[in-house]
Amino acid sequence: MPMTVRELLDEPHLGLRLIAGEAGVEQPITWSHTSDLPNLWEWVSEGVLLLTNGLSIPESAEGQVTLAERLVSSGAVGLAVGDEMHAPKFTEAFLNACSELPLPLLAVPYPLPFIAISRSIAEALLIEESRRIKQTARLYDILRRSSTPGNAWDILLHDLSTELGSYLFVIDDYCLHPWNHTDPIPDATTQIGILRARQEAGTTSRHFHWTKHDGRSILLMDIPTHANALLAVAPHSEHPHPDGVVLLHAATIIGLAMSQQALYITENQRTAETLFSQVVLGGSSETIGSRYGLVSDDIRVVCYQPPAEGAPGDYAQRLRRHGVPTIATVLHGTAYLLVAADSSLATIRHILGPEAVGGISSSMDKFQISRAVLEARWACGKAKQESAGLLQYSEDESWLGFASLQEGEQLVSRMLAPLLEYDQRTGSDLTGTLRLYLRLQRSAQRVATTTFTHRQTVISRLKKIGNLIDSDLSETHVLAVLWLALQFHDALSPAQGNAPGQFSE
Repeated sequence: MPMTVRELLDEPHLGLRLIAGEAGVEQPITWSHTSDLPNLWEWVSEGVLLLTNGLSIPESAEGQVTLAERLVSSGAVGLAVGDEMHAPKFTEAFLNACSELPLPLLAVPYPLPFIAISRSIAEALLIEESRRIKQTARLYDILRRSSTPGNAWDILLHDLSTELGSYLFVIDDYCLHPWNHTDPIPDATTQIGILRARQEAGTTSRHFHWTKHDGRSILLMDIPTHANALLAVAPHSEHPHPDGVVLLHAATIIGLAMSQQALYITENQRTAETLFSQVVLGGSSETIGSRYGLVSDDIRVVCYQPPAEGAPGDYAQRLRRHGVPTIATVLHGTAYLLVAADSSLATIRHILGPEAVGGISSSMDKFQISRAVLEARWACGKAKQESAGLLQYSEDESWLGFASLQEGEQLVSRMLAPLLEYDQRTGSDLTGTLRLYLRLQRSAQRVATTTFTHRQTVISRLKKIGNLIDSDLSETHVLAVLWLALQFHDALSPAQGNAPGQFSE
């Protein structure tokens, strides 16, 4: 068994003295660590005796009390300070705090080297080291046994929890929800402890942080293979706590299982995503939903602009883990999600975030995916114009004066059909010339400069456009209608390079 603080004090060759915190001397020491870095509590874990020369101990009473509280919250079982070194005078408030918490405060006689203390602790841990090796082997055997298909994830977490004598919770670092929607939800005390540990550890550093809430210890640690996942450990009892090294192995094992799970899902979704991309580009609707994991016969499509800081595939994976079966694809910078019609829209908004701008189609039969894509793009274009977040498609609300998708399609057909047919037949891009002409304040010279062509060539193209659509481009009302038609065309044409609602400035 590990030696206690009292047993360390009783080592006659060390000559350590207890200054304060006698109530905590029966705590076992799992390891020792030496540090004079700022924020000493960031460098300790459960069961550690911290050895310091006192360089980073604050001089103020408030700072010293905060140090004692944070050390105890991080799991330290004692603070040993070198005599005649750099420590400031200990304040009365600090000594009282050490006694009340309790945090044993030890004086290390000069010139006793810290390594002598560490060696005594390490020698007492030889038997503990053998136990750690055996327990680590059992952890990897649990991984081997749970590698069979089925409910392997649940079995893995249950067996690891039993072996470690702790409740284990794998959580999403973005929102602190369970990693999978079927995973157990931490109780209220554990949830508060997780929030506290995350706040104390910070969001920019790697996590391995013990904290206490309502008398219960909580460890928050990273999972090596998944940067956006955290492992919360809540021991069944206060003593003894799981060994820190063993917990690192447990996190690695969980990470391997999560990678296996993600690989299986990726392989299963790849064909579905290819088919969905073809539908978005104008192909015929397939029964993708029923073939690839969407249990409902009715579907919705979500169209949105993915934020710069996150890959669209990450959002699709998080939706699946939150209980929303999803097929995703990204085309020309616009992301599309195919979900079951009864999927929680609140969950979709939660995953995409409050800054997401996009559109959600109405509920449709699974054979009408193409139509749902058009509705989602229409709603996305409207959302972009109005900076309205995620909008559901509705014919009760107009966009640019048009009440429905059908009206927009009719305008595109009436104004642009001859032009689009000519471009498709000849391989030209007169539609692009018209779009650029309207974007550049109807300046033929600016179009010529932008496209590296002669101004007269641009004028000739504009005349050709006027002839094809049988309209005079010098008329303001004609340009206004063409601008609207191009807005709707870009919103409803996934193959177009412009995202919905981003045609012009």
